[in-house]
Amino acid sequence: MKTSSPRRFRAGLLGAIALACATSSLIMANILGEHFSHRYDVTATGEHKLSARTAAMLRSLTHDYRLVVAVDLSRIDARARERVVDVMDQLRRASGRIASDVIDTGRADGPKALDALVQQLADAEHDTLQAQVNAINGAAGAMKTLAGFLEKELAPEMERLRQATPADKELFRTFFDQRAAAARLAAQDLSRAVETLGEPLAATIGEVPVPATDRASQKVREACRPIFDQLAELTRQLRLITTNEAAPASTREAVGTLPDRVQAAKDAASAGADAAG
Repeated sequence: MKTSSPRRFRAGLLGAIALACATSSLIMANILGEHFSHRYDVTATGEHKLSARTAAMLRSLTHDYRLVVAVDLSRIDARARERVVDVMDQLRRASGRIASDVIDTGRADGPKALDALVQQLADAEHDTLQAQVNAINGAAGAMKTLAGFLEKELAPEMERLRQATPADKELFRTFFDQRAAAARLAAQDLSRAVETLGEPLAATIGEVPVPATDRASQKVREACRPIFDQLAELTRQLRLITTNEAAPASTREAVGTLPDRVQAAKDAASAGADAAG
């Protein structure tokens, strides 16, 4: 069994089990590995003979794979079972790298057998999954740090710049007011996003703990991307102010090294978020 990433591993299991639970026909519940954009192309004609494309895919396999069919056998007729078993036999004969199992989820021990399979796969991928969990936790820490910077440093800095700007320069003063409010809102958004990461990281498949690292990574990306864009634009605008002759001299001087500090805070958080995938 092989997976190229924790996200692909878990997504494959989730998709397989959802299919097995949602239909009364036999399902190829899980083939882990490469090239599986072709996995449903078993026969080209509807007859039980492997298509040329499937046969070519099987010959190209470079790792061992396990085909698992999980279904309530009492809900399908004997002919359907025989047809699927025939296809599975052909897959095994076409490639020595294919092994197969049938789990009857209608039996009393069926759900436990399925859980045992998931546990086996999770154990095999423990190190990669744990590395992904660690990366997501690292991203959460970076998000918390950035939220603190936005709330406790950037927002007050924007208010300080407003105070340093003469009252008749309302355009600049409004700009700093808006950026202070935006910084506080962004800090709240990041903090809320961090709180939501616990649910996917505590996810299970059946009774087996399998962190939903794909969903957690997506939450990190969705929370961070707009804030990183805002900070990049703010950095650009602050640097323009320092060279804008229309800006009051007191404002230009007050900006000081703030653009560099904003850039550094964004870059540090971005590195943590990128590590989460």
